[in-house]
Amino acid sequence: MDAVQDGKLSFTPDSNQSQIRRANGTLRTKGWAKALADWTADVREGKCGDEQVALDAALLNQAGNSKASGTEYLDILSDYVTMMHNAGKGLQAGKLLQQLTPDGKLYMAEKAVQNLNGKLRSRKSPKARHAEDAALNDIIDVRDTALQTISDIFDALASDKERTDHGVSVEDWAKEMMRLSAEARPSRS
Repeated sequence: MDAVQDGKLSFTPDSNQSQIRRANGTLRTKGWAKALADWTADVREGKCGDEQVALDAALLNQAGNSKASGTEYLDILSDYVTMMHNAGKGLQAGKLLQQLTPDGKLYMAEKAVQNLNGKLRSRKSPKARHAEDAALNDIIDVRDTALQTISDIFDALASDKERTDHGVSVEDWAKEMMRLSAEARPSRS
């Protein structure tokens, strides 16, 4: 019988038979060497999840039941420990985030988005980044011009205190237009 299915290697994948089936299917379709290389790359990129845990258990099981060297087995086990360490750091960070004030949570979310955008941006060519910056600046310029125009209209109409054709005061209409334009405003980052 399989050591994973017997629950001898890990409780986590044993509790999810579909993950075990997928992991074993990955081993059958990719082969042990390719599955190990892909899994190792994922772990070293910091990925950790049910799929990685189940695939690790399947890899360890196959390595233990084959003629794989003790060094290979220990390498897999070492990467598994790294993956679990990364998972622990993620849990610790999550606990710290739970304890933050709403402003602190918003700040951390903004920093995370900035980091992701920076990583995505670094993958683009300089020409693409320049074109993206130029387009964003054009959009921001158009937005600023539109906001200034709305503000000028608001000032002119607010001084008249007249009513629109629909019975809404001009001041209320202008305030609503300002609110809607502020919601649609892209952020500059």
